[in-house]
Amino acid sequence: MTLNLTPRKRVELVLQKKPVDKVPFTSFNTFWLAPSVANPAMPLQRWVPQCSTERDLRNRGLCLLDIVNFLGYGTDRPNVKVKSNVYDKNGKIFIRTDYETPVGNLYEIKEMGYLTIWWHKKLFSTPEDYKILMYIIKDTKVFPAYEAAEKAMIDYGEDWLLRCDLGFEPLQDLISGEYMSTENFCIQWMDNRDELLKMYEALIDIRRQIYKIVAESPLYFITYGGNVHPKIISPENFKKYYVPHYEEAAEILHKKGKVLGVHFDADTAAYKDIIADLSIDIIEAFTPYPDTDMTMKEARQAWPDKIIWINFPSSQHLQPKEKIEEITEQIIDDGGPEALLIGITDDVPEFRWKESFTAIMDAIDRKFNIKY
Repeated sequence: MTLNLTPRKRVELVLQKKPVDKVPFTSFNTFWLAPSVANPAMPLQRWVPQCSTERDLRNRGLCLLDIVNFLGYGTDRPNVKVKSNVYDKNGKIFIRTDYETPVGNLYEIKEMGYLTIWWHKKLFSTPEDYKILMYIIKDTKVFPAYEAAEKAMIDYGEDWLLRCDLGFEPLQDLISGEYMSTENFCIQWMDNRDELLKMYEALIDIRRQIYKIVAESPLYFITYGGNVHPKIISPENFKKYYVPHYEEAAEILHKKGKVLGVHFDADTAAYKDIIADLSIDIIEAFTPYPDTDMTMKEARQAWPDKIIWINFPSSQHLQPKEKIEEITEQIIDDGGPEALLIGITDDVPEFRWKESFTAIMDAIDRKFNIKY
């Protein structure tokens, strides 16, 4: 067993299924929309603000993840003009973003919250918008951005891990991305499926460009997609429209020594046997019961050969410190200690993160007899 590990090295060893001194504790740090072109006026928000508690947790091994700024690739739409307007409405911050194209214009509206957003309108409104959406998708260009990632890996140091995200799966991009609301997707799936599948095919072409660029990037840990839910996507459609893209990405990335995870943070019981057969390495952001329909024990039984990188169940951050410690120890008993990471991938109430994060770290250190 390797001791005296940096936070990043501890995570990397677990991702290689090698023994370490304790289960790693990680947290997303940068709000994923904060630096985007769609909201340039918004200040950067962090899951773990700089303070004495943050410093103590990092000294004890907390590994922070930058999940947005240094992907190893970039995208551009040279023929789409994007303009954002930030405004206040009854004390709430809204952003309207207009997309102007040679074939027509669309707009979206977001409300900004603490470490989250609420969509009030996505780009799609009526079937007349398909032509414009297809233009926006096909105008997307992908290019390498290796130098920024290489520099960040050095500058951020050993208590950070940079994550490269491939984006949503092609079909999921039409549900969770910028294009249409979940309700509109479901209606269009029944009424205009051919049009949806044309956009799906166009998005596949973009993802394939990204796979190849990311495979050559300096980043080691790659994630794909997220938020797929069996109440919207049946197991049959999951196998048909999602699994082939996980397999294609895994084949390309594995040849270059990368590890691939998929962001399965919702109910997964209906998919568990399909997931077990995937070539991916990591079940990333798995959120145990009571926040989803699988316990940690059920997850480990379903995926004995996978690395499970959990999201500590968000509802449990409101529990007393002693209860959070008990939950943490039970998660380790049921899912580990090997091939397990405890992460924070959802926002935690601003008034609770210090006590909750400290309780999780205390429980991990006690479980593995770590002294400071």
